[in-house]
Amino acid sequence: MAETSGGRSVNWGSAVIAGILGTVAITVTLALSGTNIMKALGGMMLGPGASAAALYLVGGLIHLVIGVFYGAVYAALFAPVSGWSKLLKGAVFGVAITALALSLMPVMASMMGGGAANPCNPCNPCNPCNPCNPCNPCNPCGGGGSPYAALLSLINHAVYGVVVAFVYKGAKSSMSSSG
Repeated sequence: MAETSGGRSVNWGSAVIAGILGTVAITVTLALSGTNIMKALGGMMLGPGASAAALYLVGGLIHLVIGVFYGAVYAALFAPVSGWSKLLKGAVFGVAITALALSLMPVMASMMGGGAANPCNPCNPCNPCNPCNPCNPCNPCGGGGSPYAALLSLINHAVYGVVVAFVYKGAKSSMSSSG
């Protein structure tokens, strides 16, 4: 499942696997920092009245699709960079997606209308991090001003980026492989 685009070969199958394993890794690190990302994303989409099973199913699928998408982005844009170690590529990629995550959460909150289903809403009963506490660092929307929220996001996304970088195996050239 390799494709050459613009002189670069991308192993899409490996990108999907790297995205899945990176998603598992970031889900674990988020849980360790007190954030239930699946429940938060499910609550954002379905609202506070949804069943726990629906929240986890929808939130988990959204999280997985985003993770696989970013795995493909890494494979196409970061993996081909020469002269950088996998650790550096993964860390820089993690910083890039942290910037996206921190800038897109308020946009998503605005699109959701700031309603009770929105994980950035202080009154959201589905948010496992209870953002009513302004010092809570695990709120995916910035922890109510906590100075540690962005740092936790950076750590979590760096873990994702590094896992993706080490799992992804680029496409082999058809000239160098014997079949």
